[in-house]
Amino acid sequence: MKKNKLPWCIDPFINFAHTADGYYRPCCVGTVDRTNGANVSNMSPIEYFTGKEMSNLRREMLSKNFSDHTRFLCAQCFKNDKDGVTSRRKKENKTYFAFDEIHELLAKYNDPNYEAVVEDLKYVNFKILGNLCNLKCLMCGPSASSKIAAEWKKHDIAGHGNLKNVERLPYNDETKQSYMKDFNIILENIDRFSLVGGEAFINPNFDEIWDILSNNKNANNMDLLIITNGTILPQKVLDNANNFKKLLLLFSIDGVYERGSYVRSGLDWNKFELNVKRALNSDADCSFTVATSILNIGYLDDIYDYLTNLGVPDHKIQWDSVVTEPAHLRASNLPMEIKTMYLKKLSMHHAFRKNNTKFNSALQTLRTINSDHKSFLNGIKFLKKIDSIRNTDTLKFFPEFAEYYEKLNT
Repeated sequence: MKKNKLPWCIDPFINFAHTADGYYRPCCVGTVDRTNGANVSNMSPIEYFTGKEMSNLRREMLSKNFSDHTRFLCAQCFKNDKDGVTSRRKKENKTYFAFDEIHELLAKYNDPNYEAVVEDLKYVNFKILGNLCNLKCLMCGPSASSKIAAEWKKHDIAGHGNLKNVERLPYNDETKQSYMKDFNIILENIDRFSLVGGEAFINPNFDEIWDILSNNKNANNMDLLIITNGTILPQKVLDNANNFKKLLLLFSIDGVYERGSYVRSGLDWNKFELNVKRALNSDADCSFTVATSILNIGYLDDIYDYLTNLGVPDHKIQWDSVVTEPAHLRASNLPMEIKTMYLKKLSMHHAFRKNNTKFNSALQTLRTINSDHKSFLNGIKFLKKIDSIRNTDTLKFFPEFAEYYEKLNT
């Protein structure tokens, strides 16, 4: 395929996703239409991937002539590209355009009648275990945490007082059989699968899903990624890591010690550390991801030092995940005096001087003069509201926010 025929985004050709409550979307950051959007109650997973919405989207990606519906579905990447924030689509394109097999797949679309088949998939982002979670991370929301959903419903945070279902699953008793049938077929054709939540290991359906994954005939050709908050780690997962081509445990870490437990509310730091050490001493491949926000961009050096002291190599720490939703916690909206303070602090750290490119995203964010101050103040107001509910103290960990925090009413 000619270079000028490369699509705006590769994701719809090789991937799709659904939310914790079963609404399909083109990728894990795609916008969801909960009024008229396709979901597992009216369409099986394969039907969605090979169906009209995804077919139209792929053709528009190739022509780069976008309808209003596509702009709705892909709103986050359009916005991030406009704001100079590294979007998911840019990261995906950089990764997958390097592979000949992707160009072979795209060449099929020179035939205007070509329609996707399940064999085209490389991976899926299914929230197959719903939103059941045991933490209330500050940058998370009710769609990914049942704990947050319960809290937001009780206190009517962000207008969620009328939230119907605190706990969400993508399927019910009527749709589960057809869903699992397609899920097995998809597993036979993909290179990798990710278990995301919620928190996978607390879910009552985990054992069933684990058996489906580990017994699938394609398991030893597949990379299985499990994203976890590290609060629980079943021994059978570590013992059976070799069932897969690779079992990757991706631990979320957004601060260390007390600050880490504040940001990821409900986290027992000692248990987290114990489980991390168990995983590092197993056959599982362990990595760590940091979701950069106003709550940690100034303390990335602390996270780096902690993981380095555990023996985690640099390439096993992912720094390029950026919180864009909720917008009020975007690090780009920090006031310039705080950005300058953080930049000076980080720039003095040996890792940031030596490996500047690893932290380019964070450093670029701190250097930009563009910010939405109103959104930042909304973030401080949100943190103050949460403090009053959880009996926490934002200023204990972020005294630099005091000027703004003390002026705001909850």
